[in-house]
Amino acid sequence: MKAAALFEQDKRDLLDLVRARDITNATEVVLRKITTTQNAFFDIVVAFADSQSG
Repeated sequence: MKAAALFEQDKRDLLDLVRARDITNATEVVLRKITTTQNAFFDIVVAFADSQSG
């Protein structure tokens, strides 16, 4: 599942920046990158849940 892998990588990148106290770049990742991959992943999760509830 490509969306999940991309989201996981973005989360790792974000955590690395936070641990390094690089707040400027961490903020940039949150605002410009992770939201997009997170939404793509959640769209797949919601679609799966919807398919199971029917």
